[in-house]
Amino acid sequence: MRTISDNFDRHAGPRAAFCAVLHFSQAGKGPPLIILHGLFGSGRNWASIARALGEAFVTYSLDQRNHGESPALPTHSLNDLTQDLAQWIDEHSLTRTSILGHSMGGLVAMDFALQFPQRMDSLIVVDVAPRAYAHRHQKEIEAMRADISGCKTRADVDAVMAQFLPDAVIRQFLQMNLIHTEAGFRWKIPVETLAKATFLEGFTHNVGRKYDRPALFIVGGLSDYVKPEDHAAIYSFFPKAKVVTLADAGHWPHYSHQQVFLEHILSFLKAEP
Repeated sequence: MRTISDNFDRHAGPRAAFCAVLHFSQAGKGPPLIILHGLFGSGRNWASIARALGEAFVTYSLDQRNHGESPALPTHSLNDLTQDLAQWIDEHSLTRTSILGHSMGGLVAMDFALQFPQRMDSLIVVDVAPRAYAHRHQKEIEAMRADISGCKTRADVDAVMAQFLPDAVIRQFLQMNLIHTEAGFRWKIPVETLAKATFLEGFTHNVGRKYDRPALFIVGGLSDYVKPEDHAAIYSFFPKAKVVTLADAGHWPHYSHQQVFLEHILSFLKAEP
């Protein structure tokens, strides 16, 4: 029997050398809804959202490769991430599903929808557009490359990271990936693999494809991830898209504006047949 992953091979190019067996958490009951986190995050960042949406859906919060409890693998391309998702959906026998993805997870959700529109019920993308992005996380990488071997406490680690990354909120977010061992602290995520990740290289392989079902794009008005000129690309790939801008939100509207974020998602999902 041909699987989703077989179809990916035939339509989207060569298989990745490895597919990850993804860790996930499950909550709620109802039709399936997959949640995909952003770079340096994990499914647990979405626990409160998953619980809230779990009143109407079975939510599956995945840890993507090289994140959370999922395996560390040597490459991190959009192709890798989409194949991992395809394999996970095959393994869990989901014939159709809704997918919600933020940032890196949004790129994966869009790529999957364009590859396999027949396997999608609905698509929600949070603060990212279907285009290439410059590598913009050098400060985060430098902060995680810093020598923390002498650190005894998380405050010590934070002080070292602050030399490279002034934003305390982002430092605290990254520190969710710290592991405390007898020898001190280390990073759970493979920093060097993510430093050379290629998932931001764009959607040229999807030229000519469309996801011709309604899709919701939630954009942070204070974020520069989705610019007005990106709307043309959104509508080109997703002609029935609805773009909602939360004017005073940044790149993490699910965190800073959780209630209105949930209201938009539930209104959208409940309107879908």
